[in-house]
Amino acid sequence: MGQVLSKMHAMVAAGAGQAAAGESALGAPIVLPAGGPWLITHVWGQVAPSVALAAEQTGGSFRFDVDSGDWTPNPAPSRFPCYANSSSLGALINPSTCPLKLFEVNWQAAGKSSVQIRVSNDIAITNIPQWVAGLIFASEAPVFEIPQFCDVARGVIAAAALTAIGTVTLSEGATKIVGAAAVLSQNGVLVAGEELLGFVTLTSDDVSLAPMQLPCNCAYGAGLGATISAPGQPSVEMIPLDIPVVGGARINFSVDLNTAVTNGADIALYVWYK
Repeated sequence: MGQVLSKMHAMVAAGAGQAAAGESALGAPIVLPAGGPWLITHVWGQVAPSVALAAEQTGGSFRFDVDSGDWTPNPAPSRFPCYANSSSLGALINPSTCPLKLFEVNWQAAGKSSVQIRVSNDIAITNIPQWVAGLIFASEAPVFEIPQFCDVARGVIAAAALTAIGTVTLSEGATKIVGAAAVLSQNGVLVAGEELLGFVTLTSDDVSLAPMQLPCNCAYGAGLGATISAPGQPSVEMIPLDIPVVGGARINFSVDLNTAVTNGADIALYVWYK
């Protein structure tokens, strides 16, 4: 039996922003797959300060700028909010959090069209922040349903490179993936000056998922000082999906961090299905 074709996909851009106030491009433009037209259903962005400093908030907005091809409507203006922290006072600053927030949109884009994600700081800051942002799209209008089952696979990552982590095997009666969530958290001893953020990539021999790059539940900013406490752990937001599957399908996942961390970070992939 060949692969089941997924009608939903997701792509991201990740990397450094800028220290100056105002806008900068986040990586290269995202080029949508051939085919289409594609219906863009959700967008999201996360930012993490690199070495927090007192009296400096981090964050502002992110937006989508059509680079080539037809988009209806053209997503301009499309500035969405994204904040990691407000300013602090003192020589010790705990890591901040930027929980995942999905924004619903209704854009249509042609196959092979491209879009540039641009990120913006509200104010000038000393250290360049790290960003991850992306979009979720489908070949037809998705039908989001209430899940009946949920399973998880987990592992540990420290490298700033795409790293295979684990596999979620669906039950033999599974017919449709209705949601997913990647829960990222620091494990082991916290190290000052290390931000933690990235994204997961899903693949399968049973379902044609590519491209499927999904956000983590949270991004964590770097702390400051010799003694820093753990940041709060936000609630888990299920990313709604509409992906038909065959019973017993295996969903493999890998993780890519923006920057390496000294001690391994825990990553868990949850998959909700019917």
